Amino acid sequence: MKARAAAGLALVLIQGAALLDGVAADPPSRDDEPVLVPGSSLAEFDGRSIADLAVFRWNPTASAFEPIPFQIDERVDQVFDPGTPLQFTERMYDVLGTDDGLLDSIDELAFMFGDAGPAAPGDSAWVPGADEARVELRVVSSIPGQSSVTRWVYVFAGPSLPRSPTSYVDWNGGVASTITTPVFSIEYQGRWLLTGVRIAAPCGSGDDLIDRVKGRAKIQFGGQEDEENWSQNSSYLGGIVGPVRAIRYVRGAASAVNTIHYDVVYRRLWRRDVNLRVHPLVSASLYTDWRSIPGARYFSPTVVSGVPVDGVTDSVPTTFVPWKVVMTPQGGLAVVHEIATSPLYQARVAMYRDDASFNDQIPENPVYGDEDNSAFGDTGIQLQGLADTSTQPIAMWMLAYPLCANIGDGTVGASYRQFFDNPLQLASVVQQHGLGAVRTLGLVRSGNDLVLSWQPVAGATSYRVLTHTNPAAPQLDWTLLVETANPTWSDIGALPGGSRYYSVIAVGPNGEGDW
Repeated sequence: MKARAAAGLALVLIQGAALLDGVAADPPSRDDEPVLVPGSSLAEFDGRSIADLAVFRWNPTASAFEPIPFQIDERVDQVFDPGTPLQFTERMYDVLGTDDGLLDSIDELAFMFGDAGPAAPGDSAWVPGADEARVELRVVSSIPGQSSVTRWVYVFAGPSLPRSPTSYVDWNGGVASTITTPVFSIEYQGRWLLTGVRIAAPCGSGDDLIDRVKGRAKIQFGGQEDEENWSQNSSYLGGIVGPVRAIRYVRGAASAVNTIHYDVVYRRLWRRDVNLRVHPLVSASLYTDWRSIPGARYFSPTVVSGVPVDGVTDSVPTTFVPWKVVMTPQGGLAVVHEIATSPLYQARVAMYRDDASFNDQIPENPVYGDEDNSAFGDTGIQLQGLADTSTQPIAMWMLAYPLCANIGDGTVGASYRQFFDNPLQLASVVQQHGLGAVRTLGLVRSGNDLVLSWQPVAGATSYRVLTHTNPAAPQLDWTLLVETANPTWSDIGALPGGSRYYSVIAVGPNGEGDW
């Protein structure tokens, strides 16, 4: 005696974080955080052509569903160097194009939290041309000390469903290329050579903020490698670009032939994952060297009030920190770093160097091509005492959020970390358009039992009986008591007891009917 369905409930934790919305926001908004839905939460469409799936939100003003930007990316367990001592398997987005175009459990749907909307009424008209079954996705943002926010989207299937014309990312997929969004851009000159980050006007100035993203490896028996060496001795695996994100993969880093790193760029978020597979090393470092920008400041949990980024050495502890912020009058970045706990390294530390007289060129590369031969606000992470990880990865990742000009401090950095530490929660529900709601539920007492009965629903193969103490509770919070093929059921020994409410949902071959 409701109007919606509740089949296939699944809770999934979504990693991610959000970014400033517009010119300034305090605290940061989660609207541009990606919602990442595994294919297992869309099991109703398992084996269906991905091209047939489309995502919608409910527009209460128009009393209709409207399409939102989304993309579904296939993922595969890719085996590299099969049959050799260096064989390893990487679960990765299918930039190599080996999958079949059909949805499976490890594929991934992505859309923006801000593009989700309110719950659709139970009697809302189906999207024209859609199949009888759909999947309702409920996404909840819950952060301690803040009001929770719940939003919904709906995944429909059909051969010619409408699509949103909006696209948040532009990229040609080349090795040396630029990924552009309405908020920021990232510039590559080679496989490991990321040489530009710009915050677009009016949020930022549009000027390049960095010298480059750098890397260093110190080998146990002497010698070093830098990102130029890694770039020359690696291979570009390819990329994917869609309305919501661009994905770019590189394999290898000189002697670390099995290292995989990939970038995922959303409208207001850049995520870099590095699965580090190396021979024993003294240390491995990844860091960003900034340009000299008057008025820039650096913040972290160890320097919450900030220090100027001016080429003059500051006293900044090397304790590993969960977030960092560089703020400048041209725009900036808030960064969350993480390294998976592993016995394959001895220590992890935070890197920070602000020294105009320091040149990080290594002796092995006398023609190193950075721009200023200085260290302005070099910030990153370093692993120390690495064991042989040629086939077992050390997982490292970074989430960087573009900041508008003169925006950023310890409060902003801590807010991004809160998003990371309190990931979005996802629930998926299969709903069936072909079955109506059970609206004839009756209840009578028989001794200490309560007997429920209702008129059969055409096409139903069974019925699910749910209960709750609050009739206004969201459908996903109700408790399933039983599934029965008969249009009657007895709650044995229900009396005496407190107040409780019942709801019955019809179930057909394609899932639940209306609630």
